[in-house]
Parts: sequence; C-alpha cells; structure tokens
Amino acid sequence: MTEIKMVWAEDEQHAIGKNGQVPWDLPADRALFKKETLDSIMIMGRKTWDSIGRPLPQRQSVVVTQQPNFSTNFSDVIVCHDLADVLKYIKATSGLVTVIGGAQIYKMMMPYATQLVVTRVIGDFAGDTWVEPVDLDVFDLTKSQSEEQNGIEFKIMYYQRKGK
Repeated sequence: MTEIKMVWAEDEQHAIGKNGQVPWDLPADRALFKKETLDSIMIMGRKTWDSIGRPLPQRQSVVVTQQPNFSTNFSDVIVCHDLADVLKYIKATSGLVTVIGGAQIYKMMMPYATQLVVTRVIGDFAGDTWVEPVDLDVFDLTKSQSEEQNGIEFKIMYYQRKGK
C-alpha cells in the first residue's frame, strides 16, 4: 500500500486556519512542512490551493474540488473532483503521498492515512477552520519534540497508524 502522510499545524483547539491563512508565523514549521512534503504527490483542497496560489517546487500538486470546471494556469497540476478520483490517481502513481489540507480534505483522507505529522501550537489562535483531534485508538504517537520560536511554543508530533 502507498504511504499517505498527512501534515498539518494546529493550535490547542485544533484550529488550522483563520481567514484562509495559517494564524501563526513559525518559520520552523514551514521548514518542517517543506521537508515532509518534498518529492511527494501533494493532495490539497481548492481553498488550500488558492492560499498557496502555485505549484510548490519538487512536489506534484493534486487539487480536489467539487467545481466541475475548475482549472489552474499550470499544466502540471492534477485536478480531482471526488475521493474516487483521488484514490484512482494515487493507485496509478508511485511514491509518497502527502495531504496538506484543508479540513475537508483531512477528514476525507484520514481513513487512508498511514502517518501523521502534527505541529501543535500552544495557545488559542481564534481560528475559523478546525481539524478533528488525532484518534489515539487508530494512531500511535511515535515521536514528540518541543520547540519555541518567535515567542510561540509548539510541539512536533509524529504518529503511525496502528498495525502498519
């Protein structure tokens, strides 16, 4: 089976966004995101695509949207319209798959995830978009490290699906 790694940052209330943006500035988290997603097939929703606005280097962008006529100005970006399209694309390719959001895409892909990389930002950032808490009946915490940057404390947590 293909490895499917989900990568996100959340606050203590599980908020992942506010007004279409990440509500904190942590260069270390951006560097972790880059490290974890390089050379991967990167699955994202249309709103996440809109917030990024372009394909990221050394990653294959796959945008999931229900908009039937959606397209980008980039010929190398794949557009899928539902879970079946995404799973068909993943099955037809090889290599690491990463899921980078948003909330609907995390929820849709969670049953297929084999690994999670979660940055827990300490505090409540009054977000307007949330992710479900990690289900510890399904995932084991395998590594955790605490850090601080720009006066913000955060913890990087790595999870593995049980039995994988």
